[in-house]
Amino acid sequence: MSDKIEMTVTINELVSPLLFERLSACSSARRRAAVLKALAESALRHELTGHVVAASQPAAILAEPAPRQGAPARQVDTVENDEFQVLSVGDGSHDRTSFDDALHDQLGAWM
Repeated sequence: MSDKIEMTVTINELVSPLLFERLSACSSARRRAAVLKALAESALRHELTGHVVAASQPAAILAEPAPRQGAPARQVDTVENDEFQVLSVGDGSHDRTSFDDALHDQLGAWM
């Protein structure tokens, strides 16, 4: 096995809008690669420790904030439109191989 991994990654604005926006702010491909590596390392540290770990100095330098555009998203507690409905599936602590009755009831017409 090689001591390095080479891969080509496609970041799509529709699939990963936050990541796309952050990487679009980079001035070069080398900079995008460095930022992507720093973000991945940070996510792994967070996952392994279960809490946010302060970024190391090189990662902090790479993580220049991207400018925000537009108004911030607002949170809605009630359904304002018949075409949009929030489905809750739980936190994963009760995962089973089949759908829960509550989720099945929520999906209703789509199944």
